[in-house]
Amino acid sequence: MGYAYHWITPPQIMYSGIFNNVDGIGYQFNFETGALEQSVNVVVGRYQSNSIERTNEFDLRNFITLNWTATMGDHEFNAVYAQADVYFESPGITPAIAGAGAAGIPAADVIVSGDLGQFVGFGYKGTFGDIAILTEYKIVTVQDSIIADEESGGYVGATYNMGDYTYHLTYEFGTTKAQTYSQAGGAFQPTADSVGGEGDAFAIIVGARRDIGISSALKVELTSQTNDQATLTSGGAQIEETALILKVALETMF
Repeated sequence: MGYAYHWITPPQIMYSGIFNNVDGIGYQFNFETGALEQSVNVVVGRYQSNSIERTNEFDLRNFITLNWTATMGDHEFNAVYAQADVYFESPGITPAIAGAGAAGIPAADVIVSGDLGQFVGFGYKGTFGDIAILTEYKIVTVQDSIIADEESGGYVGATYNMGDYTYHLTYEFGTTKAQTYSQAGGAFQPTADSVGGEGDAFAIIVGARRDIGISSALKVELTSQTNDQATLTSGGAQIEETALILKVALETMF
């Protein structure tokens, strides 16, 4: 996959996630409708982390995803919907939340038990001679959960091919809306008091790729990124973090 990308690293706002595999079964159906070549892929299964992988215990049960792709000449379209029951426990963040007095939420409520998580995404790629335009967008929600109420984001990019060289430019963006709670009559209800972090993130990626032979590629990439987020540990204050990252990679396909 890394060799196929023009990027060294795909846009992290779009592709960031805490898992990249599911244990289960899948089925793919390919068919044609006129000039439109289509495929539908369905996967049903479960993802479960363990203490060896990470401190946080994360479990996605009753996981199902439906992915549709279509190609018509130089145009490609895709859409995906996924949902699962989310189970999550993070002992590492329990002291921070309890210590900060976040609306009096006890440690037990840091556990997420069976909240419905949903993912919706879509994308497009069009090729116009030596120029290609590509874009993707996603929305992730976990209902009634102490973790982020909604995350959304995506990117818009373009590539230009010149012989063995590919030049690319990408702008990516994202927004996180935090879940909020207060204690009222023994129950926790949403209020304006943020429990998690929320804010915006942006990045610009500029890079070049040179194909070497038929199975290797040399890539150079410069990323300028900004995170502007209010967090619990900062007392709800808005903190802006910026970074400028230079990457160089030689990728080979065997």
